[in-house]
Amino acid sequence: MNVKTESPVDFEAALDTAGGDYRLLRTLVDLFVEEVPQMLTSLRQAVELRDPRQLQESAHQLKGVVRYLHVDEAYEYTYLIEAIAESGPHWPMVEDLLDRLTLTLEPALQTLAEYAEHSD
Repeated sequence: MNVKTESPVDFEAALDTAGGDYRLLRTLVDLFVEEVPQMLTSLRQAVELRDPRQLQESAHQLKGVVRYLHVDEAYEYTYLIEAIAESGPHWPMVEDLLDRLTLTLEPALQTLAEYAEHSD
């Protein structure tokens, strides 16, 4: 597998997390590509509704997903959003972090979709 070092996804670490099982990694990638856009929508809805509980739950769920596939920069943003939600959200800061998270996840989603397409 020829993966550029500037990839938003640490494929070596993700494969290690999957126990070296390429089929499991492929399943996780497929789930990521399918579910992460919905998770981002849930985060955006929480911000629009100013709902700290939904924000915390959505950030926590997404944090686990990005951590498992080693999208490390996205993990940092979800960690911060979750922490802010737990301590009484400062909404402008959350909005900024959500924008940054979205910009981080877009190339990760593209990279993972390309991986899924070529790993058949």
